[in-house]
Amino acid sequence: MAKLCIYIPPFAADYAGVCSVFFDFDCLTAINDASCCTSHYVRYDEPRWSENKKSTFCTSLRNIDAILGNDDKVVKRICEASEHLDSYMIALVGTPVPALTGMDMEGIAYEIESSTGKPPFGFNTTGFDYYDKGIVLAGKSLFDRFAQEEVELIPHSLNILGVTPLDFGAVGNDISFCDYFYKSGWTVNGSYFMGTSLDQIKNVAAAEINLAVTASGLQLAKYLQSRFGTPYIAACPTGFRHGNYLLKHMDAGRALPIHSITEKSSVLIVADQVIGNSIRDALRVHGCLAGITVATFFSWSATIAERGDMALSSEKQLVELVRSRNYTTLIGDPYLWRFPGCEELRQVPVAHPAVSSRLTWNTVSKWLSSAFDSLLANVVSAVNEEFKQL
Repeated sequence: MAKLCIYIPPFAADYAGVCSVFFDFDCLTAINDASCCTSHYVRYDEPRWSENKKSTFCTSLRNIDAILGNDDKVVKRICEASEHLDSYMIALVGTPVPALTGMDMEGIAYEIESSTGKPPFGFNTTGFDYYDKGIVLAGKSLFDRFAQEEVELIPHSLNILGVTPLDFGAVGNDISFCDYFYKSGWTVNGSYFMGTSLDQIKNVAAAEINLAVTASGLQLAKYLQSRFGTPYIAACPTGFRHGNYLLKHMDAGRALPIHSITEKSSVLIVADQVIGNSIRDALRVHGCLAGITVATFFSWSATIAERGDMALSSEKQLVELVRSRNYTTLIGDPYLWRFPGCEELRQVPVAHPAVSSRLTWNTVSKWLSSAFDSLLANVVSAVNEEFKQL
């Protein structure tokens, strides 16, 4: 019962992560469900849907189909839709009901390929894991299928890995990341997975370095390093001052340092781990004197964690952290304020669409902006004043 939700609704699920990755491609994405998961994805997990409706459908799975394992009906419906839409590839995405009955999405996908001749992708997503795992599944599948081994390395170039609306919204952060690095003298080989083309998937190995801006991006960076040998840095440019700090390390070919902090933490950041680490680094760049703890409900890597950081497996753990009286400041999605004890802390909102869904679509931060720098500077000013009084 560790994932039982009492204070806030469940976070975006793995199938939403898969669908988000495929959104920009010429792909028929079929969510294998009765309609609830499909409806939830397009209404609450995909801010781009209202502006640019894509070929995402449900298979209209009925109880009797799931119980009897009526794969033929699923195959027939998808093949008919594919013929009508003439999409380049097809992705079949699993949900809780077919997961519980044991329907094999990968096997069905290969049946579809034999009928259509189109590249198939089948994902045995369950709806019980979070969105970041779906992003990694989909990203690896695309790289496995299309990434080319023999490509010419582009000097002073990078890939930006782990960019989706579930972390950064649809307010232009993906574009501002690319523009920032272009203006700083870097060639952006690709931004994965917003505004991504199939050619960028094929040529992913051409980049000199991979910049993982989220935890899902970090897992993909590790995969690409094992396959192509591409080095990576795990960091997200968080305000211009931190962006410049990051650029210096990238230009020198160095990873960002992991600090050994002795100060007692008074700032708690609850976010994606890479994003949380980047906010912490940005606070330090602005002169924060106090200790800072990063906690996450999502993918966790011990190699980028500092002492005291936490992987959260339940709401109870966060409640205990907040009520420990170790912290005066909480940085994270505004939905987290619903947890008991948060009302006693300084609350610094940094929206995370995978947590609060469409409630914060219009208030997602512009990560590379003077407004974000001002937000960080104000937090540091307040925290340092408290620190000096200890």
